[in-house]
Amino acid sequence: MNQINSDLNKSRKAWFDAINDPECDKSRLLQKLQQEKENNSELFVEYVADESIEAIDTDSLNWTEKYFIQQKKFAELNFSERRLDHLIGVREHFRQQNRKGFSSRSRRNESSDGQVATSAYRPTDNFNNIVAEKDVRAVRTFLRMELNDIRIDSQTLRDALSWVKLSLPNLFEAYVEKAFAGAIDQDRNNWTVEYYSTQKVYLKANFAETRFLHLIDVRQHLRKQDIDVNVARSTPEQKNVSNPSIASVDTQLSEEVTPVSHTSDSGLSLILKAVLVVGALSALTIVLLVGRRS
Repeated sequence: MNQINSDLNKSRKAWFDAINDPECDKSRLLQKLQQEKENNSELFVEYVADESIEAIDTDSLNWTEKYFIQQKKFAELNFSERRLDHLIGVREHFRQQNRKGFSSRSRRNESSDGQVATSAYRPTDNFNNIVAEKDVRAVRTFLRMELNDIRIDSQTLRDALSWVKLSLPNLFEAYVEKAFAGAIDQDRNNWTVEYYSTQKVYLKANFAETRFLHLIDVRQHLRKQDIDVNVARSTPEQKNVSNPSIASVDTQLSEEVTPVSHTSDSGLSLILKAVLVVGALSALTIVLLVGRRS
């Protein structure tokens, strides 16, 4: 029995060593987790949250290095698959932001698109003005537009995100799964153009940072395969890229205004004929009356 516990502790220690290693990427961690589930299922316990072990927080706005360290300690006490998945997600969130202690050496020197990462993000005048107006809805629309622009690399999108959050800490909603906002699928085998388009709809219904960062990952995954996300160019948003506020209003109007039915050409012809007939009958009546009087 003691030998079994010793082996479990070694396996758990190996897991924490891996998640603490900046050179170990997300895919390797997920693969390791899957292997342990298949070959060493007794390693895991049921997820619990009580007075001594805090629940996980799915709102990325609350994720700090301190939170990550605390969750690792809780995972040591409650080595559940759900907590490990969460730790991987928080860790990956920090890696995408190139935070010290989380990013690999290659990532610190190079962006995910193979371009040198910049240390300072420079927004366009238009974007800067929108953010200065504190118009959360317009900023969200603008960021969705940036996802559509294939000329913008992934690192620039992440830098834009970090820059906006300094001025608009309330930009993002907490991640939820509801109507028109389904779950995120971490299996890259399922990341297709259709999946990307669906996740964009989910982002509009639930503008969570986790969803936005996930879309960046899916977008980059498709680009590496030379697959064009082929975003439709006739949507109200894209017609008004220079003014996201107008785009947002146009979208709302297109969804809320009920089309007015118009009379067809054949309908107009029937009405015109009816008017002519009535007019002719009226004229005939007048002639008959005048004839009688005379």
